[in-house]
Amino acid sequence: MKISPTPSALPDPVNAAILEVTDALIVVYDSEGRIVFFNPACEKLTGYRAHEVIGHLFWETLFIPEEKEEAKKVFDSVKTKKTPWRGKKYWVTKQGELRSILWSCTIVPAENGFVSYMVSTGVDVTEEEKIKEALREGNRWLEALLQSIGDAVIATDAFEKVTFMNPAAERLTGWDNSEVHGVPIGKVFRIIDEKSRQPLENIVRGVLESKKSHHKSNDFLLVNRKGEELPIEYTCTPILSEEKRLLGAVLVFRDISERRKRERALQESEQRFRLIAENARDIVFRYRLLPEPGFEYVNPATKAISGYSPEDHYADPDFLFKIIHPEDRSLLEKLMAGDPSLFQKHLALRWIGADGRIVFTEQTNVPIYDDQGKLIAIEGIARDITVRKEMEEALRRSEYEKKVILESISDTIFYLDREMKIVWANRIHPALQNKTEEELVNRTCFEVMFSKKNPCKDCPVQKTFQSGQVEEKEITAPDGRIYWVCSHPIDVPEKETAGVVVTHRDITDRKKAEERIRYLSFHDSLTGLYNRAFFEEELKRLDVPRQLPLSIIIGDLNGLKLVNDAFGHQVADELLRKAAELIKSCCRKEDIVARWGGDEFIILLPQTSLEEAKSITKRIEASFQRAEADPIKPSISLGYATKSSPEKKIDEVIRIAEDWVYQRKLFESKSQHHAIISSLEQTLWEVTQETREHAKRVQKISRKIGEAIGLSERELEELELLARLHDIGKVTVPREILNKEGPLTPEEWKIVKRHVEAGYRIAQSSYELAPIAEAILYHHERWDGKGYPQGLKGEEIPLLSRILAIADAYEVMTTGRPYRRAVSREEAVEEIR
Repeated sequence: MKISPTPSALPDPVNAAILEVTDALIVVYDSEGRIVFFNPACEKLTGYRAHEVIGHLFWETLFIPEEKEEAKKVFDSVKTKKTPWRGKKYWVTKQGELRSILWSCTIVPAENGFVSYMVSTGVDVTEEEKIKEALREGNRWLEALLQSIGDAVIATDAFEKVTFMNPAAERLTGWDNSEVHGVPIGKVFRIIDEKSRQPLENIVRGVLESKKSHHKSNDFLLVNRKGEELPIEYTCTPILSEEKRLLGAVLVFRDISERRKRERALQESEQRFRLIAENARDIVFRYRLLPEPGFEYVNPATKAISGYSPEDHYADPDFLFKIIHPEDRSLLEKLMAGDPSLFQKHLALRWIGADGRIVFTEQTNVPIYDDQGKLIAIEGIARDITVRKEMEEALRRSEYEKKVILESISDTIFYLDREMKIVWANRIHPALQNKTEEELVNRTCFEVMFSKKNPCKDCPVQKTFQSGQVEEKEITAPDGRIYWVCSHPIDVPEKETAGVVVTHRDITDRKKAEERIRYLSFHDSLTGLYNRAFFEEELKRLDVPRQLPLSIIIGDLNGLKLVNDAFGHQVADELLRKAAELIKSCCRKEDIVARWGGDEFIILLPQTSLEEAKSITKRIEASFQRAEADPIKPSISLGYATKSSPEKKIDEVIRIAEDWVYQRKLFESKSQHHAIISSLEQTLWEVTQETREHAKRVQKISRKIGEAIGLSERELEELELLARLHDIGKVTVPREILNKEGPLTPEEWKIVKRHVEAGYRIAQSSYELAPIAEAILYHHERWDGKGYPQGLKGEEIPLLSRILAIADAYEVMTTGRPYRRAVSREEAVEEIR
């Protein structure tokens, strides 16, 4: 049977029209499998025209190679079994695109029972399969996502029954996904209010009823299957179809325990930071650049450093530029512009404090950028380094001063390398002063200093290189001078000593001074005798039985205060030295002679009996009696005692000797004072131009005046004594002034006028002269108040002083002087009136 290759071969025009317009793919094969009909839908899908495929075996034309054999088998099976077939096969379009077709195949039998045609109708399911595959892919992704995400997810149907639970939800609730399908959500997901501890309503039910999402993030606890409570946040969202039909709900929640810990840690950190910042000594700040510039935060330290409060910083947007020193503002502008180099180092800026002073700061600045990388703020710390700057300046000044000092210091200083060769020296030692740099450098110190070929014995420099410690040594140079050499190591961390700094100090004079100090530590500096401290130590040493009998002699110099007042300290000191010489000359070599006090001497006589002590005492007294007066004869009161048995206390022996001294002073005081006064009087005649005859005449005139006005005998005696010794204070005036031929200078005249005060002190120190001390003080006062020392006038002047003044003036006028002729008695009386 032949089949027409065109649709017109079909007998039914209506069917032909349907075949032309249908979207279904329709292909008709003959009994051999050749295509006899290929409708327009097939042409559109494959890109082949009907005439291109009609007459060709269908499995050779459109099927992919892998399915050609299978397609032929399907054809043979349908033809043989005469049963329809339904299945999916792939076609390849003219453009090579693979299309998935769902086919239905059946046969059209002939009248004789054989197959005349096979009709295949197909539907292109390529896009549907793509959608299904996309859905499957999406489901796989969703399942993988839900399995791997950290959030817990529970899905329910529209009846609050659980349909899905991911591993995170299993872990938090304690339920397994396989256990909860169809279980009410309220059993699996139970939450309570963290504060009230009350259960919350079924949140899924509320979402299903309202068809609105619900979110909570604080104050809720999930009670899991074990009864454990976990802080959570959750979101519950309804699942709606495109037609807004409620399908169920999805509940997403997470454990916020760690977040809470982080939040608490952050809060604590912020609190600590604020506490640190608020109490920090450095300025901590945040300066906003955008949208408007200005300080956002400044800690209180700014008040102490700049004098401005944080509020001052906040109030003025331009405050930063105002407090920065004008010369540093360009640097600040670069910082604000985001110069990266300025954020990588400490930035030194000068601030102007509220009081106008310059504050040096060292800033560490951190740039703050937004998401677009734009600089929006600067955070930093500013440290007040004013003190450090001052210290650096002081250090620079110190380095300069140190250099000057090293060049001018009296010690010779060397810097030596490990070979003991000079690297630097300050040329203080005479041996270095004329040396050039070339003559010093790389030569050894012992060669330059001492002209030696080898180091000194026990050289401290060598010891320093061995020990790494400071070493010192006293070294005597070939010329006999003594040096104190001190060697200081110059250490390099983790390495051996690199060199030394050596000082050579000439201590020759110091050694002599030390010997002098050592001498003075045991001796009285004035007399050269042992001092009291040494005597007491020797007393302890010698107060032992084998030194018995142990005798003590104590002497008290007489009239020292009077001599001190009359002649001054120098004469008094000379008197003490003279007394010490006299005592020392009378003692044995083994005797300990010491100055015991101001005017006291003590002698320790080991293995000396009482009789021997008495003999030594007599020798001392005789020596004093033989001494000459210069200006007065020295006088001393002596006492002695002996310790003859170990039981006797040495303190008792000293007390006995002292008591004897005081008794002798008491008995001899009158004669001693008389001798001293006589000595002073003799000195007075020697140092002044007055004569004994003048004194006697003044005494006689004064007595007559006193008798005439009715003075008592005691007053007359005092008046005569005053006339004799009224100028006793002149012994303290230098002889060159008293005997000066020309007029005195104002300064010399002041010295002369002070003789009345000196005479007053001398008289006060002697009980014999004490009654006339005041009269001596005022005997140069004048009736008109123009005298001295106090300018008394009239009857303010003591009576004896007035009488003496008249008698002295009368005697001078009537007897005359080399510089003035004598006048008659009448003229003298008239002038005195």
